[in-house]
Amino acid sequence: MLAFSMLFVACVDKGGDPAEQPNDNPTEQPNEVPDVVIDAQEFIGEYYGDINSPGAGCYVLILSDNELGQGGGMVANSVYYVLDVYSDIFDGKDTGYVMLPEGHYTLDKENTMAKGTIGSEYSYYVVTGDLVVEKQVAFDSAELVVTPSSTTLTAVVEGVKHIVTFDGQATIEDKRVMDEKVTAAYAWAYYYSDNYSPGQSDNFLLYLSDIDNDFNQIPDASYYRLDLYSEIIDIEEGLALPYGTYTIDVENTHNPNTIAVADSMFLRVNESGTGYSDNAPITGGTVVVDKSGVTAELTIMGATHKVTFKGNVFVQDFSHSGF
Repeated sequence: MLAFSMLFVACVDKGGDPAEQPNDNPTEQPNEVPDVVIDAQEFIGEYYGDINSPGAGCYVLILSDNELGQGGGMVANSVYYVLDVYSDIFDGKDTGYVMLPEGHYTLDKENTMAKGTIGSEYSYYVVTGDLVVEKQVAFDSAELVVTPSSTTLTAVVEGVKHIVTFDGQATIEDKRVMDEKVTAAYAWAYYYSDNYSPGQSDNFLLYLSDIDNDFNQIPDASYYRLDLYSEIIDIEEGLALPYGTYTIDVENTHNPNTIAVADSMFLRVNESGTGYSDNAPITGGTVVVDKSGVTAELTIMGATHKVTFKGNVFVQDFSHSGF
């Protein structure tokens, strides 16, 4: 608006030749803001395949002027460029890591997730202070050029050009969800009677796990939590998980022989035991309970998990409490 006002005044006819008018209020040209030029010290990412972007592989990338903290977290007094990049689907060997395809990627305000684009919805510039994130803003524009030996990001943030270069290749962890076959070493359930569907069905919260034996979450353990509803049982005849086939129920009806999606989850604890490396809903499948144990075939983030447990399921009575 200021530039427009100055131009308008200069174009007003004051009479006579403008060149002869005195310059009573000379205006200084504003100082241009210099470009921000950074040699990135860290370039990491995660690859999620095309599960949410059919036909294009999704690469979530971070460039930073500082090293990342333990577990890949942001550290104090640093800047980060987070990029949601779409490119070719990776078809190399399964080593746990992938390569970022060479090419030229441009910010896409429409978020089409097409190859050669940077999604604007999940791409941003971050500045950290001593303890907290001080700034997180979207890019005005962004271009990423990837060669075999280096990567250059040219982005505009709040009107200022940022040029960020990294020598070498990004370290990108393969986070695609693959089909899995799991032998559960332990299984247990909490019984809540018909507290959540009076007169309709009994509720069991069933857990299957690969390495846990004391009902506590421990490092590297995988957990399948299944909110299972059965026919109403007579507890006087003994408390046990009823035999039958239970189907994932996306409507959460709490009908007998269903498993409610709302409280069913797959969890994989990280190496330190302080959080989760995977955390996803169970969106489809069946669970069979019989005299041999439990057999489950579950849909999790588009992958199929086949989980088996041999033996009796330990059941604890929580019918007089909630979860």
